[in-house]
Amino acid sequence: MNPFAAALIMLAIVQPGESRLKEDERVRRGELARVRKARGEGDAAVADAVIGLAWNLEAQGRTRAVEDLYRLEIDVSRKGADKSNTRVLSLAFAEWLLRMRRPAAAELIARGALDLGRQSLGAEDWRLSDNRSLIGETLRAQKKFSSAESLLIEAHKELSAAVAAPPEARKKTIRRLVDLYEAWERVSPGKGKMAEAARWKALL
Repeated sequence: MNPFAAALIMLAIVQPGESRLKEDERVRRGELARVRKARGEGDAAVADAVIGLAWNLEAQGRTRAVEDLYRLEIDVSRKGADKSNTRVLSLAFAEWLLRMRRPAAAELIARGALDLGRQSLGAEDWRLSDNRSLIGETLRAQKKFSSAESLLIEAHKELSAAVAAPPEARKKTIRRLVDLYEAWERVSPGKGKMAEAARWKALL
């Protein structure tokens, strides 16, 4: 689970209610301003603070505010020629768009993040493969199963070969492959997709 999501769940357990989330929002906005002033626009802590604020706004059900926040911060980062934070924020935005069931928009943002990654990361960096895995997920959600399959299998091979790739990145791609084949089976039953899903599931 994303650490920001876990923190918000704990907030709801410890002190439930809208007022607690509003207070947390105030704190997070203050932290974003503090980090930005102290460390500068390009620091990774700025992106982390933005993502934390976005999780808070999502917990409040303020979807328009989440989208506005991501678009504003990505634009600010891009204007500052900061490819790293622009890429990180774009990936977080794409994942949020997926949760909002807007996979076509998520695909567009995730592909933009991949372009930035190619410019700023090494060709063998595992984060590029993780990015491709996310694009595969956006394609699955659009029922573009063949294209999703190619990207997800490629991402899995690359992540498996990348020593620096965290285990969770590999597992995430495997889960996406399971979801892909299960969804494919529902649309085109009887073509062996459930067997593929079971094969990948056994690797989890």
